[in-house]
Amino acid sequence: MKILSFKKYYYNLVLARDSKVLACIEIKTSTTPGISKGMLKSIEDLDFKNNFNLSLRSASPHKSSKGILLLCLNDFIKVFLPKIIS
Repeated sequence: MKILSFKKYYYNLVLARDSKVLACIEIKTSTTPGISKGMLKSIEDLDFKNNFNLSLRSASPHKSSKGILLLCLNDFIKVFLPKIIS
């Protein structure tokens, strides 16, 4: 019997306090940039503007054509997360 391994290369999160959505976040574990269909669907369903695509590698922050801010996880934790949860 062959066991198939499964690796997930991204994780979608929604940060919320009570019933208020604070941010939609996708964390990429791969080095290939890109926004998943699941992330785009989440943004569409929630109709929210505070959207992030985070990578584990160092990257200069920039916005995608869909208005999603792409940056590294460390920059998000240091700069953006405190502003979101305050």
